[in-house]
Amino acid sequence: MPKKRDGFEEFLIKEYENIAAAHFESQKQFALFFRYYTLFFSIPIILVGLTDINDLTHKWALFLGFLMTVLSIIGFFFYLYTIDLKNESILYARTVNGLRNYYYSLVPKSIIDKVIVLPIDRSKPKYFNPLSPVYVIIKIVNSVFLGTGLYLIIGELSLCLILSSIVFFGLHVGWNYIKCQKQEASYGTSID
Repeated sequence: MPKKRDGFEEFLIKEYENIAAAHFESQKQFALFFRYYTLFFSIPIILVGLTDINDLTHKWALFLGFLMTVLSIIGFFFYLYTIDLKNESILYARTVNGLRNYYYSLVPKSIIDKVIVLPIDRSKPKYFNPLSPVYVIIKIVNSVFLGTGLYLIIGELSLCLILSSIVFFGLHVGWNYIKCQKQEASYGTSID
C-alpha cells in the first residue's frame, strides 16, 4: 500500500506542477516575443528592399538612417526584456530541478540509475549564455541597424561607425552579464 503523503509533500507536488507549467509558459512567451521582434525589425528591411538604392535621396536616406538608429535603441530594450524572460524561465527550471532532487533523494539510487532522469542540479541551467542563438541574432541585428543607420545619416563609412557597432554589440553582452549576475545573486542555489 502506498505511503500517505503529508501536507508538505502535497504542497511540493502542487508547487512542482505549477512551476513546471509556469516554466513552459515563460518559454512560450519568450518564443512569441522573439517573433514580434523579427516582425518589428523586418519593416526597415522591407523599406530598403522597395527602394532603388541608386535613387536614394538625401532626405530618404536621413529618414531611413534615423529610423534604423532609433530601432536599434528600441531593439536594445527588446533585448533587455528577452533577458528577463529567459532568466525567469531559468529560475523556474532550477526550481523544478530542486523539487525533482527532493523526490529523487527519497528513492534508492539503484532505482534512479535504471531510468533516464531529468536534471536535478539547482545551479543549472546557467543564467549567462551569450551564445544563445536568439541572443546572438538580436545582438547582431541591433548592432547592424545602428551601424547602418549612422552610415545613412553621416553618409560615409568610417572606423568610428564600425567601432560604434562593435561597442553596441559589447554593450549587449555586458548588460546581459550584469543582469544574469544580479539574478544569480538574488536567487542563487543556496538552500539556507
